[in-house]
Amino acid sequence: MNSNSSKAKAADSREAFDMRRHKRMGQQSKAYCKKYISEGREVEPESPLEMELLDISAGGLGVMSPVSLDKGSMLVLNIILEGERYDRVSARVIWEIPTEGFYRQGLIIMNISGRLFTHITKLDNSITTEI
Repeated sequence: MNSNSSKAKAADSREAFDMRRHKRMGQQSKAYCKKYISEGREVEPESPLEMELLDISAGGLGVMSPVSLDKGSMLVLNIILEGERYDRVSARVIWEIPTEGFYRQGLIIMNISGRLFTHITKLDNSITTEI
C-alpha cells in the first residue's frame, strides 16, 4: 500500500469519527464474522473470522480484524458483549487502517435488535453514572 493510500484511509477515518452521532464505549470482547460480501462476492469462511471488539455504540463498532476488507463490505457478525451473545448483526465497513498485520476497522451497524440496543444503552448509562 502506498503512502497516499494510507493517508486517504486515515483521512476517511477522521471524517467518520467526526460524523459519529453515538458515544463509543471501550469494550474488550470478541466478534465473529460468519460471512461477508465484498466487491459483490459473498465469502463464508470455513470457521468464522475472530475479530477483537474494541469499542461499541448504538451506531457502530470498532474492531481489529485479521483480514482487510474493502470500504462498503457487508458483514454478518456474532457479537459477545459482557457474556451475552448477539447473533446475525449486520454491519458495513466504513473505514480501515492497517496496523502490524491486522486491520483496525470502523463498522456501522445496519440492523440493531432491541435487546442489543438496550444492552448498549445500559453500558452508556453505567459509564455516565460512574463519573
